[in-house]
Amino acid sequence: MKHFCPRILLGTASAILLSGCMVGPKWTPPPGPVMEEFQAASGGRLTGQPTDPRTWWTVFNDSTLNGLVDKAYTENLDVQAAGMRIVQARAALSINKWALVPLPTASAGITRSKFSQNLSPELTINPPTVPLPIPPAILPSVSYVPYLTVYDMSTAALWEPDIWGKQRRNLRAAKANVDAVTSEYHQALVALSGDVASNYIKYRTLGQQRARLEEDIETLNEVAKAAEERKTQDADSALAQTILKETQAKVPTLEAAQQQTENALCVLLGMPPQDLRCIIAKSSKIPRAPKKVAIGVPADLLRRRPDVMAAGSQVALELEKLGVAKARIYPSLSLFGVVGQRSTASSQIFDNNSWRGAVGGSVDITGLLVYPVTQNLTRAQNARLQEAVFAYQNAVLNAAREVENSAVAFVKTQDQLPLYNKSAESASEAVKSSLAQYKEGKSDFASVIVSCQYLVSQRDLEVQTRGMNSLSLVAMYRALGGGWQTDGCREIASEKTKKELESRTEFKSFDGPTKLRPIGPTAEPPPAKQQ
Repeated sequence: MKHFCPRILLGTASAILLSGCMVGPKWTPPPGPVMEEFQAASGGRLTGQPTDPRTWWTVFNDSTLNGLVDKAYTENLDVQAAGMRIVQARAALSINKWALVPLPTASAGITRSKFSQNLSPELTINPPTVPLPIPPAILPSVSYVPYLTVYDMSTAALWEPDIWGKQRRNLRAAKANVDAVTSEYHQALVALSGDVASNYIKYRTLGQQRARLEEDIETLNEVAKAAEERKTQDADSALAQTILKETQAKVPTLEAAQQQTENALCVLLGMPPQDLRCIIAKSSKIPRAPKKVAIGVPADLLRRRPDVMAAGSQVALELEKLGVAKARIYPSLSLFGVVGQRSTASSQIFDNNSWRGAVGGSVDITGLLVYPVTQNLTRAQNARLQEAVFAYQNAVLNAAREVENSAVAFVKTQDQLPLYNKSAESASEAVKSSLAQYKEGKSDFASVIVSCQYLVSQRDLEVQTRGMNSLSLVAMYRALGGGWQTDGCREIASEKTKKELESRTEFKSFDGPTKLRPIGPTAEPPPAKQQ
């Protein structure tokens, strides 16, 4: 042991200290409470086979709808705003990377100072070593200069070694935040495709309702004319006019609803409300849903639903924040170094005698001194982490609920369609038969009125049900998280937006990918927890 050197111990301790460790819990994905299969998949029309909802709206085989979704993906302002939040998160991530290395600073300046003349300097004059009497030539002279000019140039570096993993935790939290806002961008795409398709189907449904209503008005006109021609009872004619006017009064309501739906489409397309008939009037049919649809299994929602993935990323973010809170309890080390030149003469600033330097460090033990405060901050963050876990699990449950609700609506409206079709056909036949018998005097007007009322209501219900069937399929694909996995290379910002950003700030050297990834967060997807 006589060869033992204290420097070896100091060097080893320093290496271990500066290498750092990670305090706080490790990332463990929370389980997602899901069933093995959807209840709605027990029938034959919805299957548990894997589904590919990337461009799900194409199942309607409607070229107008396809064009509207493509235009909305490019022009919608909500999606573009969500893209800018990704840019912000990536910039914040780049900033956090600098916390792992010493931060350099450089400065140069000139200082001109004036001193107060009311301050009397304390002077100590040592007696001369020459014998008395002292010649005046060797007496010390004291002068007071009230001004001082200092020229200074310096470079410094400050570094806080990541002993307890605080900076690395912050960096991971920034990455989790990027994943979260990326998932929110994807969720905006899901909502956009669903809103465009829903409003388009509503527009078509309202158009079909209006067309059917105009046909029914022609039939009621014929009934009113027949009642007027018989002139047996004035009450028949008055009742016929009442039903006719009531039916005609429904037309403005449908026109207003159709105009409002058109305005909603305009906003989704990123344009002021205007007439879209030149774009969407190519067809008047309601987009029809296929009879069989694959919806996959509930566990797919953990990897496909952007809002579920965003909730999972929020759990990861809160966990990293908990690690940061725990690291604040322990002592932190700060190191600094300064080197530069300082002189009262500008001509001597680069002389060897003008060089100056300093190195040092400090240890901050505030976290230990106020341990009750830091401990409660850690407890509060731990509770926020648990809250995020509950929010994630609730997001999984709600996702499954939305799929089940839309799936059962899709199946049940399919069951209703043939019944309403048959009902509408029967009502039409009843009107023709009762009106013919009424004209021949073989029946009274009551049967005509009842059949007319059923005609209007059943034909309208048949159109509404067809629209609801298509809307329920839209809701189901939206619940499945379809619509954001379009091509994997979608630009965050349009060329116009890029030029606008470049006009204010340099963006060409931006640290981060310029395109979105085909999948959402990079974190491991949470495991499914079978219920």
